[in-house]
Amino acid sequence: MPVAWIRLITLVAALAIAPAAQETVTVPGLGAGRAIAPGVLHFTLTDPALLDPPAPISVQLLRLDLTQVDLTTDLSLGDRQGRATVLSAARRREAIAAVNAGFFSLTNGDPIGPLRVDGELVSDGTLGRAAAAMIPNGRGGRPTWLFDRATVAVTAVLEHGGSIAVDGVDTTRAVGALMLYTPRYGPHSDTAPTGTEWVLEPQGAGAGAGTGSGAGYVVKDRRSQVGKSPIPRRGLVLSYGGVTPPAPLDRLSIGDRLTIRETWKPGSGQADRWRAAVDVVSGAGLLRRGGADVRDWEPEHLAGSFFGRHPRTMFGIDRDGYAWLVTVDGRQPDTSAGMTLVELQRLARRIGLTDAINLDGGGSTTMVIAGTVVNHPSDPTGARTVSDVLLVMPRRRGPGGAGG
Repeated sequence: MPVAWIRLITLVAALAIAPAAQETVTVPGLGAGRAIAPGVLHFTLTDPALLDPPAPISVQLLRLDLTQVDLTTDLSLGDRQGRATVLSAARRREAIAAVNAGFFSLTNGDPIGPLRVDGELVSDGTLGRAAAAMIPNGRGGRPTWLFDRATVAVTAVLEHGGSIAVDGVDTTRAVGALMLYTPRYGPHSDTAPTGTEWVLEPQGAGAGAGTGSGAGYVVKDRRSQVGKSPIPRRGLVLSYGGVTPPAPLDRLSIGDRLTIRETWKPGSGQADRWRAAVDVVSGAGLLRRGGADVRDWEPEHLAGSFFGRHPRTMFGIDRDGYAWLVTVDGRQPDTSAGMTLVELQRLARRIGLTDAINLDGGGSTTMVIAGTVVNHPSDPTGARTVSDVLLVMPRRRGPGGAGG
């Protein structure tokens, strides 16, 4: 039996034993929560009065003590872009629990909106929709999560003068566009032999693939009319989709240095804090912020059908600092009708969330606990494959940990 499966079986067995040694915890309005691991409580709600008008409903909730567990973003395939089920992503990382995260392209799994994984920006975003960003606690305590509407753009600044906007991060290259590819896109840029590409490696020992603080890089190779440039393990690839690169790229040659910079624009400011975030996840529908309901969703340019009853996935933080992951089943009239955004907002208040965002929902809505899907995904074929996930992991200690 493969070692990974042995570790997974051991983890599942440990989680199955853990609740027996811990008491349940009752939370007003939610009832008794079942301990599935230290710092993790699981609740289920089936009260039709959660909806207006009332209807069958099934809600799964996880309360997370972020002093005992880590909550992290990840691509569903881990080391490359694409799509996989939440269950397979949770098993790959041996996660305590997991839910689906951001919206994505159904054709290639390209995340839609800002996404940062373990310090790497792997998707930019200019729509200005709901997002959450995790700021580590340098003393090893509970991290801070910021909630807002946010955009992020990337710029290449050349040492010998000039700068140019990057049109996309880890996404399919278009003619006349400049793309940036990170190691999490895959082994190479996957481009046609019709453009120019620059292979970038980090300046200085210990530097690595990243854009957050004005990361410095040196051009190790310039490739014209070749395509599919290998992406260095700790480097990047700049790729222009055209025969003749525009200025100042036309002068960018082997040995030249440049800086890759992020520009964050959260609705409430604090751009420096967002740029310093280790994890960023995005959704559509900022529900609560600073203890108040969000009343106007027009800035997020959501379609009218989006506001109806659907399966939902929600992430939020309550007044005591606990993180909550919530899935609402839907499109199953006999068991669960789903929720509108307003009904989801009402649920957020019932939980006591001060800040919350609506993540991808519909057929993507999936919650996994101890290697098992605990909700009922709405697609007839079962749980949908998704681009990225939120994972509940055993707490890492020390400077490399999400909380330290």
